[in-house]
Amino acid sequence: MERPLVCKHLTASLTGPEHLAAWSQVLLRHHQDIQTEIEQVATLLAQPLCHLHRIEARLRRLSRAVLMHLELEACFLDPAVREVSGSGGAKLQALRDGYESLRRAVMATADFLQREKLSHPSLTLSTEQQHAITRLMDEIRARLRAEDRDYQQFREGRTCT
Repeated sequence: MERPLVCKHLTASLTGPEHLAAWSQVLLRHHQDIQTEIEQVATLLAQPLCHLHRIEARLRRLSRAVLMHLELEACFLDPAVREVSGSGGAKLQALRDGYESLRRAVMATADFLQREKLSHPSLTLSTEQQHAITRLMDEIRARLRAEDRDYQQFREGRTCT
């Protein structure tokens, strides 16, 4: 993921192994915020007559939070991990692959919901729509759990290369 110019300027003085612990802590807190958004979506899904427009609004919030998180990782954690593990390091490549995978999942779900909203007159969610939303939330949760382990190691001053 190519970092925008503004990101390069903002992070120029905040990279390196000494900043891994601080950024890991920030990103771990952000995981908690994302988990709260996921729980709110799950609460809506559990309602017997969940409306597509209501869940879509919540999913947009969740998507924005996830995309912001990916941007933070790309801007701050990526350069620090690169310095620790090298530009060809497995940990760095795993982070980048994870960014792209999660970004694609968020975008695919947004596209799916938009199509559903435009093509189905019913406002209540179908089983297929509920499953698509649940798969997205499961993918986000899995990614957060994997990152939590890495970030915890970074926060404690251990590097995982």
